Amino acid sequence: MAMLRVGLVIAIALSTALAAYAQFGRAFFGSRVATDEDFDGRFHYCRMLYRPARNGWGGSWRTDYPNADINLSVRLSELTKIPVSKNGSGSPNHLLVRPGGDELFQCPLVIMSAPGSAILDDTEAANLRQYLLKGGILWTDDSWGSYQWSHWVGQIQKVLPPS
Repeated sequence: MAMLRVGLVIAIALSTALAAYAQFGRAFFGSRVATDEDFDGRFHYCRMLYRPARNGWGGSWRTDYPNADINLSVRLSELTKIPVSKNGSGSPNHLLVRPGGDELFQCPLVIMSAPGSAILDDTEAANLRQYLLKGGILWTDDSWGSYQWSHWVGQIQKVLPPS
């Protein structure tokens, strides 16, 4: 009887893990930072990958990942004539970029989810500032309240000082 219970618990745990992977697998397995070879001249949903604040609560760069990336790319290809990059299976080729990486400059638009939990060091802030001054667009989305908004204001002031 005890062996049957152990087997049942293992079966339930395994099926739960497989269901989670099937639904969310792209968010946790196979994620990697974009390289120059990933860019093909078509639209890519570029999501900024950042380090989270230790005392931050709610949200991270993973908020709605990868579903938002895929959904926006699919809708963009359906509603416009903008060519959207696709991978071998026909799904939109969404990319992760770092604020301090050169791949950032391959993206005309970078989307940063839950910026109120982001930490930018001086090198990342300088690189992001250069990206914005060259005409890049940073879209921040999904702020989680006044504490996180205040935190984000402090981080973006490293990029674009108030003066």
